Amino acid sequence: MKNTFTSFLICCFTFFSFFLTAQGVLPTADIFKLQNCGTGEFLTAGNPPTMSATAPATDVTTDWQIVLNAQGNYNIDAQITSGSGIGILRATGSNVPLIGTNFAPPRNDADKSWTVTYDAVGDFYVFTHLNGNNRDMTIGANGDVTVNNSDGPNSQWKLITAILPLDFVSFKAQSVRAGTQLTWEVDNVVNNSHFEILKGNNPDKLQKIGSLKEIDGQNRYEFFDRESADQTTYYKLKQVDLDGRFSFSEIISVKSSLDIKPLVLYPNPVRQNEALTIESPQGYQIFNSEGMLLKSGTEKRIKVDLEKGIYFIKQNDNSDVKRIIVF
Repeated sequence: MKNTFTSFLICCFTFFSFFLTAQGVLPTADIFKLQNCGTGEFLTAGNPPTMSATAPATDVTTDWQIVLNAQGNYNIDAQITSGSGIGILRATGSNVPLIGTNFAPPRNDADKSWTVTYDAVGDFYVFTHLNGNNRDMTIGANGDVTVNNSDGPNSQWKLITAILPLDFVSFKAQSVRAGTQLTWEVDNVVNNSHFEILKGNNPDKLQKIGSLKEIDGQNRYEFFDRESADQTTYYKLKQVDLDGRFSFSEIISVKSSLDIKPLVLYPNPVRQNEALTIESPQGYQIFNSEGMLLKSGTEKRIKVDLEKGIYFIKQNDNSDVKRIIVF
């Protein structure tokens, strides 16, 4: 009985460990190379858009991103910016080569969706096609990548994190009266070509509104979007390197300046050591005429302990500035 109970506990622990591991080992924001456990070859997008396997010694291996869709399944997206059929993988049937599409993720279509299973012991993944009678992505005898019901090493894949051409350090948006100011900072820049700026009212449906070329030695960039909206707007950056690979920043949101209450000060002028009311939900900053920051805070009423003269009060998080006279 003791041995049976011990075996039961081991089984439970193994299952629980597998469950925990399977939930946390698929960082969908990362870019990967997919290496087959059976052959050691890599999943590679061809043109025409059939998938093939290439040997580890080659340098034409495709980078991929695993993207979660609205149905809780995944798209397998090729990180290529030119050519035909270089979007997410699609299976048209069993034992036929996988093909690329012109669709970007996320997509819920069954022929473009996959479930992902992780084996914690072997440290490999299995990609099961949603519309293929539970058949898995595998390498066939002729080197084509297909969906089949093989459960051997040729249906097992390693996810190897690809080296990206840069790191996004920060990405910020500030709404002003004339539009939205975007700023971002990057680091570890290698082989970068340009940035594309994506925008939309829905974080799942962002469209390109502009681009900036890489400037050698520069780590901080700015882009001004002159089209203001009266609702929350979402932005994302797409970084494209010289080889056609790309990566994305996080998605950020910003409220229209029309939604931001204007800065209100009274009385103005105000007498020294009297109370000043500052209506600013975002908080405030007080500067002297030379631009030096003297005071900041979030209080609605402050005692004016300033010398006589002209000062400027700025509302935090936007460019709303009011002049005030102390006498």
